[in-house]
Amino acid sequence: MKKKILQYFLLSSFILLSHIAESASIYNPTLVIYPNAPITELDTIYAELGGDFATTGYEIDGSPLVTIIDYNIGIDFNSLSPPPDLIVLAVLTPFSVNADIGLLSAGVYNVNANFYVDGILEQTVTDSFAVSAVPLPAGVWLFVSGLLGLLGIAKRKTT
Repeated sequence: MKKKILQYFLLSSFILLSHIAESASIYNPTLVIYPNAPITELDTIYAELGGDFATTGYEIDGSPLVTIIDYNIGIDFNSLSPPPDLIVLAVLTPFSVNADIGLLSAGVYNVNANFYVDGILEQTVTDSFAVSAVPLPAGVWLFVSGLLGLLGIAKRKTT
């Protein structure tokens, strides 16, 4: 009986310690698309990636890489972990970085923001947004129809 209890204790300790060792490096990852809706084809679009590093000493490794294929946008955010001697436990360090997406044609786009630490995928955040075509103002249609009417009257007087 004591042997069984010892086996269960060792097994549960191993499982608990393995989960503690796999602690995350990025907490509360966020993805915000700007400008706010409604977005048109004339708007320059960018994404703000943010969250909290597990401790101080993390470095952002260059600008986020943006890949656009059809209506799918991938944003890869890379960071480097601090050296072991700089790790401070239980300190959350906020970060924020922008990724330029640019001008897009009308449609609904899906965004996947992948957060990497030392080349290993840590978190993924997804979002979607719509880009609408730029409508012609109603005044343009009235102006064109009035202009065509004037041209029609001018042709009648000359014949």
